Amino acid sequence: MIFGTLRNTLNSEIDITKINTNIKLNLDRIKSFQNEFENLFVSYGQKETLDKLFLSCYGFEEIPDYLKQKEYAPFETQYGWAEPFISKLILHDFGLLGDLYLVNGHNIDSYAPAEVFQKIIDFEKFKTLLFEHFGKDHTLPVMIDDSLISLCIVGISSTIDAISSTTTLLIADPHVEISGKGDEGLYHIVLNEKGNYVESLNTHPNLNGKRLMFEKVNWMVYFPRLY
Repeated sequence: MIFGTLRNTLNSEIDITKINTNIKLNLDRIKSFQNEFENLFVSYGQKETLDKLFLSCYGFEEIPDYLKQKEYAPFETQYGWAEPFISKLILHDFGLLGDLYLVNGHNIDSYAPAEVFQKIIDFEKFKTLLFEHFGKDHTLPVMIDDSLISLCIVGISSTIDAISSTTTLLIADPHVEISGKGDEGLYHIVLNEKGNYVESLNTHPNLNGKRLMFEKVNWMVYFPRLY
């Protein structure tokens, strides 16, 4: 989703060099790359490939022990899954930078080691970053992952009244059958002031919105940057 949005932006009339003069995107490769799961999986599934990208992305001269000891590459994992850490490495290969955070803390079930994340933030800080991110023009989806489900956030809004405050996230969810309806893959989730899904606030259909319980659940989040 992030890559597709990036390519759609490049294929539009927007001059991306005017968004950020320091951006070093490989424009020709982005436009020609076959953005399908099978191609991404084959191209970036090997640990050797990802280790090389890690060295380039993080500025290391050799792979640290905390990464050597982790089976984090899709070819190694039980289901072939890729977390936000993998997305950061892949997009780095196309010249796109981004920030990788933990919300609340590190999940022991994560394939990515805690050391690859920049810092731990809470829900309030996460909201602030989302508003800053989507407050700019031509932004990319933000990827979130609780070690079981990966989703993209594509928008945010909030409401405050005398009784309570809520946050609404617009979710792009890839876990949709080919025959599924559009609202199964694109829906909004209303969270209470603590960042939790509450059924009474959400009467519309959704696939994985009930997983959005930011008060206690640990999340990995990736903010791709065009700025």
